[in-house]
Amino acid sequence: MVADTGKYELRYFYPTIPKRWLSIIGEIPFSPAYRQPVVSDEMYWICNKPTKLNIKIRDNKLDVKELIATCKGLQQWTPLFKADIDGLDNYKDDTDRLYPFLEYSKEQGLAVPDELIVGGRDFRYDWIDVKKVRWKFMVDVVEGEYAIIECKYGVYHTVSFQHIEASKVLQIAKNTGKGVAFNCSYIDFLSSFMQTKIIDYGNRD
Repeated sequence: MVADTGKYELRYFYPTIPKRWLSIIGEIPFSPAYRQPVVSDEMYWICNKPTKLNIKIRDNKLDVKELIATCKGLQQWTPLFKADIDGLDNYKDDTDRLYPFLEYSKEQGLAVPDELIVGGRDFRYDWIDVKKVRWKFMVDVVEGEYAIIECKYGVYHTVSFQHIEASKVLQIAKNTGKGVAFNCSYIDFLSSFMQTKIIDYGNRD
């Protein structure tokens, strides 16, 4: 139910794929080695308050990760919990411990307890449907991913790199010239739309 230790992740989001990445990720959608991308339809739980939890549903499984460390702008997310939605009643102790602010019932699914939704706290949340088409690649020993995602806020491109050693991911950031200033997790990116932030994509070229 609990997966392996989390990796340090560097992720960028763009409205269009920048030219600077083409020499790194290659012509992935047209490459025979990556002709079959990973396609998924996922639901992310987002809110307008900062959270260290990344909660999503993929393939009818509730998948929860926690931000446990940062290193020079990188984030380390570690898997906490993964279980079939239909069987969550069997893991009540785990769900109560991992995210007590959520309630689950077969009738209503996952929801926030009423006592948390009060006017003074300005607490808002939503479930966001995210359709993904992803291609994997490697830069030396660092795992990379290029994806096109679609949600109700629009269509975006994302490039990410991850490894258990932060230094290896930081080297990628240095080599690309992009750095870590615009590092952004899925949960932060999606939640930013609820927080009325102006998303700064940096120099996309």
